[in-house]
Amino acid sequence: MKRLSGNIVFIKGDDDFSEEIEFLLDYVTVDINNRHFCLVHNPADAPEDFDGWIIHAHSYSHDLQKHPFVDRERKTINISLEATEYRPVSFTEIEGIVSWAESIYSEPDYLATYEIPEIIQD
Repeated sequence: MKRLSGNIVFIKGDDDFSEEIEFLLDYVTVDINNRHFCLVHNPADAPEDFDGWIIHAHSYSHDLQKHPFVDRERKTINISLEATEYRPVSFTEIEGIVSWAESIYSEPDYLATYEIPEIIQD
């Protein structure tokens, strides 16, 4: 933990109990580039009146139909290790995912895969 840089915030999971970590939060809300995000372990624990995207890691499942990586209808992104193939997901990637999801005007559906498009530079 001491080797990590940046502002580190601990969000409590189902089985997280520690006497060493002072602050375990139930959720954190952040605004990035005029978008609202709630970071929470279980999406059911997000504030009821939250109107942005919920980023969670609760749904441990290889069944991405039941627990998709991106759920446009519920505005959730499942960053559980199983959904991300055990790799971290940056906020830059999350912003790309949300932009992509919000740009689709068809009926909401469950999307199991997503690839960030290459940025075309002039």
